[in-house]
Amino acid sequence: MKKSLIALAAGAFALGAAEFVMMGILPQTAHAMSVSIPQAGHFISSYAIGVCVGTLMLVFGRKLPPKSLVLIFMVLIVVGNTFSALSANAGMLIVARFIAGLPHGAFFGTAAYIAKLTAEPGKEAQAMAVTVTGQTVANMLGVPGAPSCRNTCLGGPLSHFWPSGEPPPSSWSCGGCPTYQPCPIPACADSSASSSAGAPG
Repeated sequence: MKKSLIALAAGAFALGAAEFVMMGILPQTAHAMSVSIPQAGHFISSYAIGVCVGTLMLVFGRKLPPKSLVLIFMVLIVVGNTFSALSANAGMLIVARFIAGLPHGAFFGTAAYIAKLTAEPGKEAQAMAVTVTGQTVANMLGVPGAPSCRNTCLGGPLSHFWPSGEPPPSSWSCGGCPTYQPCPIPACADSSASSSAGAPG
């Protein structure tokens, strides 16, 4: 198998995990960002808007070599997800998710084109399938596995987006353990209710 196809599949995995993992950690993220769960839905919407806007990059960048386009998309993936992991409030996370969504659709279109160009004659479909496999693996393993293996004392919910796999510095405390702890869905609801009840009128 060509290394280029593995690299494209890795990019597809990163995009697939970044897109869908938010659905699995939405209550915890809402709790960490001090917003309600319906308001936290904007974290998903902003990514989707980024996907729609990002497809225009193929229009304006049509004269660039496909390899250059993919490299630009990968930079946006790293930047968007790094800022997502470092977000200190809901507004920052919405902007970061928008940036992370920009390369999504454009990447898959360009990756499929590169896979076709680099494939041996008669194996174009197989090459494209290998590329899309990254998205499949992300949906089967990355998305369901991320909340269980990352939402621990190693980092808060946004550490899923940390490219290096380490928790963001904003989640560290002086004792070396992050201040954020996992918040079960009922506890999040109770916390939100108690916060509203204790707020001054």
